[in-house]
Amino acid sequence: MNNFWHNANVEPKRNFRFLLSISAFPDAQWLAKTVERPKANVSSVPHKIINHTFHYPGRLVWNPIAITLVDPVSPVDTTRTVDDFLKNSGYKRPAGTAGQSFLNAQSALMKDKSVGALGTVWIRSLGKNAGLPGVAGKYADEWTLNNSFITGDVNFGSFDYGSEELLTISFTLQYDWATLTKSGPTGWTGTGGPG
Repeated sequence: MNNFWHNANVEPKRNFRFLLSISAFPDAQWLAKTVERPKANVSSVPHKIINHTFHYPGRLVWNPIAITLVDPVSPVDTTRTVDDFLKNSGYKRPAGTAGQSFLNAQSALMKDKSVGALGTVWIRSLGKNAGLPGVAGKYADEWTLNNSFITGDVNFGSFDYGSEELLTISFTLQYDWATLTKSGPTGWTGTGGPG
């Protein structure tokens, strides 16, 4: 019987064996709690003729993904870091003198600043040889989110006297497209960035 599940050397990808890397936030890989993998949507365009309907593929759109990070007190403060991401994207609070508040109100989020605030984002699935120095196949796969920026809700968490869970911060990333580099027999170990 040639069933690969009977092979003891088979190691499937696991939900808990991953790394999130954000070049502008090197501690993200230690603080990540949950990360969605990239999601693509391919639309379908129908064409009707007489009593038949034929479908043709439309556009491929990359959908936003959700990220949840733990918020420690030290050595890094995730609340401050995510707040800085928003400010570095071009957001200015309407505070200060009347003149300063008026100038701040004229600022706007810009794509170049928003993308630059995060830098490059990678999502990596750890391979069976992860953690072994100099061994090929460190990552089972790697996704690069191209031109990613924060969008949608940024949730700084909530307090609860009845919970002992760690405080978390969640946000959504939009990106123009995702690039997949997959491991192979030549011993691929990633394309760059921390990790």
